[in-house]
Amino acid sequence: MKLLSFLCLSIALLGISNGSKILGIFPFPSKSHYIIGEALLRGLAERGHDVTMISPFTLDKPIKNYQDVVIDGMLELKEASSPMFSNINLSFMERMNMMMNMFPEIYRIGHNSTNVRKFVEKGEKYDLCIVSFMMMESMYGICHAVQAPSIALSLVGMTPFLGYHTNNPTPYSYVSSAFLDSGDQMNFFDRVKNVLSSYFFDGLMHFFLMPYQQKLLDRYYPNAPKIEELMENVDLYLMNAHTSTDSPKPLLPNIIPIGGFHLEIMDKIPEDIQKFLDKSKRGVVYFSLGSNVKSSELDPEVQKTLLNTFAKLDYDVLYKFEKDLPNKPKNVHTAKWLPQRPILRHPNIKMFITHGGLGGTVEAIYGGIPMICMPIFGDQAKNCAESTQKGYALTLALAEVTEEKLTNAINEIANNPTYKQQIMLKSDLYRNQEVNPMDKAAFWVEHVIRHKGAKHLKSRASSIPWYQYYLLDVISFLSAILLLVLGIAYFIIKLNLKALCWVIRKVCGKGKCKKPEKKQTAKKQKDKKQ
Repeated sequence: MKLLSFLCLSIALLGISNGSKILGIFPFPSKSHYIIGEALLRGLAERGHDVTMISPFTLDKPIKNYQDVVIDGMLELKEASSPMFSNINLSFMERMNMMMNMFPEIYRIGHNSTNVRKFVEKGEKYDLCIVSFMMMESMYGICHAVQAPSIALSLVGMTPFLGYHTNNPTPYSYVSSAFLDSGDQMNFFDRVKNVLSSYFFDGLMHFFLMPYQQKLLDRYYPNAPKIEELMENVDLYLMNAHTSTDSPKPLLPNIIPIGGFHLEIMDKIPEDIQKFLDKSKRGVVYFSLGSNVKSSELDPEVQKTLLNTFAKLDYDVLYKFEKDLPNKPKNVHTAKWLPQRPILRHPNIKMFITHGGLGGTVEAIYGGIPMICMPIFGDQAKNCAESTQKGYALTLALAEVTEEKLTNAINEIANNPTYKQQIMLKSDLYRNQEVNPMDKAAFWVEHVIRHKGAKHLKSRASSIPWYQYYLLDVISFLSAILLLVLGIAYFIIKLNLKALCWVIRKVCGKGKCKKPEKKQTAKKQKDKKQ
């Protein structure tokens, strides 16, 4: 008995001594982004690590080994920008311009935050830094300040920004950009758009975003190395992706897919919503446009179309709507915020009308719920295209939705069993991974801590110049040799022809070599005209 107690105590002490200090940096004011980062840090805290989260959000209920550093002022910026996100009529370039105008404010608030500055000035050391990978390279200055090796977490799978930093092999013939609506089944013009889009983002990173991030780094972290050196020290990339949702593509050894790791964290469904779901005899259609787009700020005509459609359905509707909704149909229940993970596993949910964000797509697949997708911006168009191509979703343009189109889509999902069958197949793939995704994520986090980095996994491709990566120097060298050889061959042939001509003159006894017949004929015709 004493021996058993001693062993248990030793194991407990070993667990405490092995616990590491981990810093998470997720500054973007999007609740969906925070949910992913918070799930990873919470999982690490439950495994005995001491974690700190820098974010605009906080845990609803504090847990052991987990503390928040709140970026003050960030949520106010998001609230002010909310109507722009909810404008469904903006084009792709208009949304890009909107984001480019918003990002400087995000950087300013994130770096100037009183709480963040106090945290950095304390000078605490950490064993690892995990940063949300979304055009936030200057935030790695915080990792340098706490003297920690870095891991990047890509929230939306393989993006052009991740590809830029890793030089991961990306054949444009079948690997589509994260911001196009073609998926991996591309026709000729899709591939043209894919190539142009990919080079556009590479140019954007090289000529604009990286120099801008360097300026931010110089301003807020003047003692930090150059931005390229900071990024070179990011040895490992955790990627929120899985082959059941993301098309198979080449990945370098230091890019680790951990899609589905956040599904372990389950929030409690509020009592009124639980009662609504449980009592529904007809089944429930769940409608949500995520954390960045508010249904209450959509165009009034679109809101009217949605409510008129819901009122005529043979189903109950759970509707994420951020304001009080007077005179709503009897079969509609609204809420300003909904715990999506457990809702999409409730047996009475029949379908999910979604904007197509990756988090919601994964949660629907895991729960086996077919979707009607209405993409708005970012990676949503690609997610929706791939879900539709794989047979478990339909895609509608929210800006062009009508009662007839939406009703037909709902009836198609409800009456055609193929959609449910296809998503159940994908759900089985997601549920039966070779390793639990959270365990996989924790393993690689602890691997980097244990080895003070992961240089042994890092490809040389990430650190060579772009012209070397595309072999432009080799192509230029071989082209120069080819031109030189062709030039020498030309002069040799020319000299040989002259020599042959000289021999012919000597043998034939003529003063000049005969000109080609064509030229002689042309000369005769000229003489006749004269």
